Amino acid sequence: MKYSPYLTFILLCCLYMHSSAQSIVHSIVNAQKNKILRIEALVQLLAQQGITVTDWTIELWKTGYEATLKVKEKTGVIYTVGVQCYTQDETYASLQSKEAFIEKMFAQANQASGQRSHWLRFFETQAPQVAIVDAALAVCDQSRHQTTVTIYSENRVKIKYTNHWNAKSLKHKTNYYMIDAHFDIAAGAHNLRKMRNEFVFGKTMKVGVSDGSSKQNRGCGNRMLANSGNCISNKTKTNIFSPSTIP
Repeated sequence: MKYSPYLTFILLCCLYMHSSAQSIVHSIVNAQKNKILRIEALVQLLAQQGITVTDWTIELWKTGYEATLKVKEKTGVIYTVGVQCYTQDETYASLQSKEAFIEKMFAQANQASGQRSHWLRFFETQAPQVAIVDAALAVCDQSRHQTTVTIYSENRVKIKYTNHWNAKSLKHKTNYYMIDAHFDIAAGAHNLRKMRNEFVFGKTMKVGVSDGSSKQNRGCGNRMLANSGNCISNKTKTNIFSPSTIP
């Protein structure tokens, strides 16, 4: 019995996604899941006060998070609420008169035991796309110099990877990294506007990788391109990442 390359890839993805130790994206989410639930509890408390969240965005990384909520009161007053953690939890409001109130509400916000996040529902439906991101990121050492941030909003997930080690050092003109990558997953092609050097995968995913590292350090960026390219070309039957497109 013959298996297509794409079917083989999907089977590998399934095995990959079941290993939480290997899933870079899920490890970030799991590290901050209680924070997400607490912010959702804050949203529920605000709703009880007649305050509606009209838009939200939350950024997660291994050691911290930042959430931004656009809210509207029954009186029509609109302002922005933020919750962030770099060293400790902090709240803020774009209207100074609201800061004490938001701080009090956040202090009262507690997530229910075993509760599932409403904000992560779209993310949880995108396992094949997230597996592609994990496969691309797996070629890079996540322990030093790199930053991986996951950004969530309504029906949208964006994973950003950055490595600019020694890029601003005059002492390392031939030994530096300048890698930027993003993986944009959205509900519907109309949410994905293709920019230069970006590639659209199916109807929900856009990939962009840029590697301007010194010649000796381009292996990571090239491998990210190759992994993403193989996944996409297996699906579309088109090798969009030809060797000539790799820096």
